[in-house]
Amino acid sequence: MNFFYSLSLYFYSLIIRIVSPFNAKAKKWVEGRKNWRKELGLLIGDQENIIWFHAASLGEAEQGLAIIEKLKEVDPQSKILLSFFSPSGFENFKGHPAVDFCCYLPIDSPSNAKDFIELVNPKLAIFIKYEIWVHYFKRLSKKEIPFFLTSALFREGQFYFKKPYRSFFLPVLQKVNHIMVQNESSLQLLQKNGLEKASICGETRIDRVLKLRELEFSDGILENFTAKKPVLIAGSSWPIEETMIKKYLSEHPSLKVILAPHDISESHISQIQELYSDFELSLYSENSTRDSQILVIDNIGLLSRIYRFADIAFIGGGFGKGLHSTIEASVYGLPVLFGPKHQSFIEPSEMKKLGAGFEVENQETFNEILSALLENPEQLKNASDAAYQFVKSKSGAVDHILNKIKPFL
Repeated sequence: MNFFYSLSLYFYSLIIRIVSPFNAKAKKWVEGRKNWRKELGLLIGDQENIIWFHAASLGEAEQGLAIIEKLKEVDPQSKILLSFFSPSGFENFKGHPAVDFCCYLPIDSPSNAKDFIELVNPKLAIFIKYEIWVHYFKRLSKKEIPFFLTSALFREGQFYFKKPYRSFFLPVLQKVNHIMVQNESSLQLLQKNGLEKASICGETRIDRVLKLRELEFSDGILENFTAKKPVLIAGSSWPIEETMIKKYLSEHPSLKVILAPHDISESHISQIQELYSDFELSLYSENSTRDSQILVIDNIGLLSRIYRFADIAFIGGGFGKGLHSTIEASVYGLPVLFGPKHQSFIEPSEMKKLGAGFEVENQETFNEILSALLENPEQLKNASDAAYQFVKSKSGAVDHILNKIKPFL
């Protein structure tokens, strides 16, 4: 099985190299790993006291960020190395103030794992969510370097637990000092398969958004735009959500909309302007809302802070590749609407049961749900209260993780 595991990674790497001349993301993946031993040596130098975090991409890194920030408080002498598998995470986190060193993780092989860990020499390592790399885990264990898997999610159908793969992966998972999972079903599955060094930590991003909520934030453009009117915010929206909102506005002109599109390229902003050509629309970058009904946030980095200016959120990605964060909106007491493709996320299903989240199947259900909330103040208040209380009740993941890690610092 070890041979087939290594062979599959070899072919994966080969395919990326073949397509890299024609694909920008693949090109960054390849170029980011060129001469990695030399580049990593120059990056790290003779630095000691390193805590190594590894994330697949941006979303996983954001889950780790709250842990990183807390570690910086309790162990300020440590230096944080954050490695990535994909370019999207690396591009967004290089230069981040909480991270001392940022790099790509070389493909998982015995020689790469040996050389990477020799160069970094971490005092402990933390892998986030689904990042299970056999040779890196084995090497860390051989070197007696403590390592952890945090914010993990496991499901019955995953190959770790199926024949013939389980006999290869379960012994590797046994080497982890402690596995921290997001829910009870994951914990039960691990225990069923003989993995007892595990516990429930919850979702670390919840601690982060609760902290973010308490930070003071004001914005004259948004304050003037909302002006005590009912406001819907579309968080990380895609064309399908933007079109649904446009059709709703045609019959409900009193509603104001903040659009924070997933794609803020010039071409997509032009498409939005064309879609809403019958409405008064302003761009945030114009620094003026006039008497607009729609405000388009055409920059990155504001979304998690500006939910506070709205009453209801429509979260993007639920009709496509992946739902954006619902908790970033719910922490401000916003009921959240989202498309049907949310099964790989824990929070949407739980929020539906509490009346804080609402699944949108099509234009008709979107219209019905949004109108019901806007036209019934008591229902809106109940949904708002339920949204905030849900997030607040889920706090504490970072403290749980730190308590498991501290004995090894």
